[in-house]
Amino acid sequence: MNLQAGVRVRQPKRAAWTIDHLRSQRAIYLSNCLDASTKTTYQSGLNSYLAFCSLHNLDIEPSPDTLSFYISFMARQTGPSRKLISICTITSYLSGISHHLEPFYPNIQPIRKHPLVVKTLHGAEKTDGQMITHKLPIEDVHLRLLVSKFGTSDNFDDCLFLAICFTAYHGLMRLRELVVPDNPKFINFCKLSLHCMVEFIQNDSIQAFKFNLPTHKADHRYHGNSVIIQSRVAPLDPVSIFSRYLSFQDSSFPFFPHLWIRQDGSLPSRSWFTRRLHLFLPKHFLGHSFRAGGATHLAAIGIPNEKIQAMGCWSSEAWCIYVRKNPIILLANVSSALIFDALNFRL
Repeated sequence: MNLQAGVRVRQPKRAAWTIDHLRSQRAIYLSNCLDASTKTTYQSGLNSYLAFCSLHNLDIEPSPDTLSFYISFMARQTGPSRKLISICTITSYLSGISHHLEPFYPNIQPIRKHPLVVKTLHGAEKTDGQMITHKLPIEDVHLRLLVSKFGTSDNFDDCLFLAICFTAYHGLMRLRELVVPDNPKFINFCKLSLHCMVEFIQNDSIQAFKFNLPTHKADHRYHGNSVIIQSRVAPLDPVSIFSRYLSFQDSSFPFFPHLWIRQDGSLPSRSWFTRRLHLFLPKHFLGHSFRAGGATHLAAIGIPNEKIQAMGCWSSEAWCIYVRKNPIILLANVSSALIFDALNFRL
């Protein structure tokens, strides 16, 4: 095919790469298409599939039969907790198998969606599926309890913990957006909020603070967004609680770049936050309880669904599972006295 006819556009002179160089660069990009935690889950899925095929003398080349047999087998196996492996985990494993084997077997995606595979997975879920136990949502009464315990404390970590709690609740934020994973190899510093991005907003109509969230679960291109949190009536005012923490940080770590830091100079981890939370609240509450509690509160006071979805940065109707009250109760609680309004959202 002759593609040289027509208008010629001058291209800059570029040095040619060797095939090994091209392969190396491609491998780097392919290895970074997933988060570190997702890589671990996907690798576990591939390992379990290879072990299954070896155990049953099956060819590793995917087929509807092989994948349906794999689902049937794994749904009756137990994990480290000695409980049956959940269907959600098996689904993640199938994604991992597809991800790793696709370069060698390009037709694995259609096979993954084959009716035999899909129906086997649905049947396993109906037969052996486990009931999902959602953690309880945080409510204002729990926030008042935390304020009574930490509101007047001069301990640096107490102020940090309280600020994270109120930011997560009023910003409808995921806990992993505010703390780092326990395993250091899963920490992505590109996702950490920076102190220099904090800004306070104060005028006749609003008193709030905002900071930049570099990325989140649904943001694959690091566009980032701004988290804006408006003040409330004391003692549940997130602005005053955040300001108090920030003054502690400025005096102790004036040159530290990240927004959230502990008294010993380390980054707050998930386990650190959970341990502190369970000193005062039962284990039915976890990090996601703040996101669920904030969404439930907004629904209860009559905030429109689309605004809740925007505030929580949900890309689908998945936010509905976070509202932990019956719709009839929500309708009965609707009031014109909005405690925190639609300005607490991410731009």
